[in-house]
Amino acid sequence: MLSCTGSFYDPPYDESEGELGNGDFRYRCLSSGKTDAACLFSEGAVFPGAVAIGAPFEMDYSKDPESEVDSPATLAVQPAAERMISRTAGVFTPHEAGYAALLALSSSSDVVDVIHLRIAPIARVAFWNESRLEVTKLSVSAGWTTQVAAVPFDTTDELLSGSLPFAWTIEDEAIAVIETEPSANLIELRGVAGGVTTLTADIDGVQASIEITVLGGAATTSSASDTDSDSGTTTDGDTDATTGDTDMTSGTSSDTDMTSGTTDDTDATTGTTGPLLEPLDLDPEDGQGGQP
Repeated sequence: MLSCTGSFYDPPYDESEGELGNGDFRYRCLSSGKTDAACLFSEGAVFPGAVAIGAPFEMDYSKDPESEVDSPATLAVQPAAERMISRTAGVFTPHEAGYAALLALSSSSDVVDVIHLRIAPIARVAFWNESRLEVTKLSVSAGWTTQVAAVPFDTTDELLSGSLPFAWTIEDEAIAVIETEPSANLIELRGVAGGVTTLTADIDGVQASIEITVLGGAATTSSASDTDSDSGTTTDGDTDATTGDTDMTSGTSSDTDMTSGTTDDTDATTGTTGPLLEPLDLDPEDGQGGQP
């Protein structure tokens, strides 16, 4: 059974019942929890299913008042094997992949309860939005902000908890910038000018990148052969004076000019034309319906 609690004076924690049923082990993120996925997006904590190698955390134990074990209400927790997890000044640091036993010990060193915690290396880094949903692209309007988090997973796609070193970078800060601490797992991103850039997160040496699109702002529009809608010569959709196919106003064209000038086939007004064609009776059922 899991539950989450805490107060202003008591750092938030989540607890899980010990395997001997005498009380609950209580997991806490270090400091403000800004680098621990167990404390992401909330003031509380989530008891982890697994922790990352090298990612510190805190743990203590609260005895069930109904338990018949004679011991204080709150007990210190010790690792069963120091090579798996070490404990220094109340902080646990995982060292080796596998399952590690954590023991709640009485003042006489009797085992009151035990819990096993899985330790795993980081296999990949993913990005979450504020709804804790994984995203592969982000967009934000120029002058506005959005939040994104980087989260570590193991090879089985289980979220890894524990405090880890984070580093965020943006490829082009003329397009977007990081507004908050770039060493946290959750950052606020602000759009600067229209464009596309790349945001990269590094979690303890494992990197991942996500494409950031900033909408509006001082965007610079590049010329392209199929998107110009103003003037000049284009190859597809230009509607100005001189085109190869679809100009509807004036100038010289090869097929469908409807006003003036010289055409080869279908000029309807003046100039020199070839033989006039009879109107076509277009049947809507043959896939060519609509205006000619």
